[in-house]
Amino acid sequence: MATYSPSISVPSYRLQWALIISIAVHAILIWQLPNLKFDSPPEPQVLQIELAPPVKKQLESPVEAPAPAPEPPKPEPVVKPEVKPQPKPVIKPSPEVAPPPVERKPDPSPPVMTATPQPEAPKAETAPAPAPVAAAQPAPAAPAEPPKVAAPSQQDLDAAKNEFGNSVFNVLAKYKKYPNIARRNNMQGTPVLELELDAQGHIINGRIKQSGGYEVLDRQVLDMYRQALSSLPIAPSTLQGKITTLSIPISFRLEER
Repeated sequence: MATYSPSISVPSYRLQWALIISIAVHAILIWQLPNLKFDSPPEPQVLQIELAPPVKKQLESPVEAPAPAPEPPKPEPVVKPEVKPQPKPVIKPSPEVAPPPVERKPDPSPPVMTATPQPEAPKAETAPAPAPVAAAQPAPAAPAEPPKVAAPSQQDLDAAKNEFGNSVFNVLAKYKKYPNIARRNNMQGTPVLELELDAQGHIINGRIKQSGGYEVLDRQVLDMYRQALSSLPIAPSTLQGKITTLSIPISFRLEER
């Protein structure tokens, strides 16, 4: 047997209006939601309890201060009876009886004279004979000091140094050559050669003190020193031990021929 269940059909336009109204209500709620104010729950009150300060215990029976002792009565001053001094009795001196004079008998024996010894006179001591005085010898004459040589002045030292430098430069100039590579590349400069001297004035070493700006020029100066080493002069006696180095500038210019 077939059963029949009735179905209720809702028109579609009603569903559309219901959906539109629901959407509008939700939009209004969403728009008003930020403006709504919710009361925050009240903050809990803090209960404060204050403790009373401790009460000092009082003594049940206060101690009474002892009563001051009564002052003793002052003794009355005792009056001493005045005693009068009695006069001393005057004793009279009794007269003294002088003893009878005693007669002295003369001694029959004559007095003996005793001679007192007199001190002896001190003997004169004989002085020792004086020693013979040696004949004074003349003191040896002191050796005569060698005459001191006056030290040369700074002006003399400078003049001797300049003269010695010129003589060294003249020897080095004999071995001077302008490198061809320096001429082609227009290389010019003035290297400074520094010579080292010993105490006897001999030149023992040479090095470039200041470069001329190009290595080829510096090498040429060192070659000149090595070639002329055996011909370099010795410093004069006025400069020996007084100078240790000597600087010689050597110029390389293209206008030189």
